[in-house]
Amino acid sequence: MYVCQLINNGKWNAEVLNHFFTQGEQNEIQNIPLSMYDTANVWSWHFTKDERQALSIGLSTEPSHEPWKSVWQASVPPKIKNFGWRVMHNGVPVRENLGKRGLCEDVRCPVCGEEVELIMRLLVICDEARHIWYYSPLRLDTV
Repeated sequence: MYVCQLINNGKWNAEVLNHFFTQGEQNEIQNIPLSMYDTANVWSWHFTKDERQALSIGLSTEPSHEPWKSVWQASVPPKIKNFGWRVMHNGVPVRENLGKRGLCEDVRCPVCGEEVELIMRLLVICDEARHIWYYSPLRLDTV
């Protein structure tokens, strides 16, 4: 199952959620905000030659079997390719990952202290990350 199958016309697909998830899981999923725009989600780097050229790393609503290939073929610096690959393979040392390896006792976000620090929380969901994206040259609203 792909995440895109959980979304129908910009809204959570209640029928699919009911089939695959418990009520608690459904509530959590439905608390995840969906894009206000009818476009595929992409991550982009403003240092590319063309700012519209985006680095798609598997967040698109269209299923892709090997999204990491687009990371390595992107026209961005190698360190950005490496970071994108690490994000896609859950290899960023966020507290959740450090906790699984016994390297961190407190897996909560060091900024808010309320939620587990996950990669997507660190990069997109956290209020601080949202402000950084919004005030960056990309002017992204991740709500």
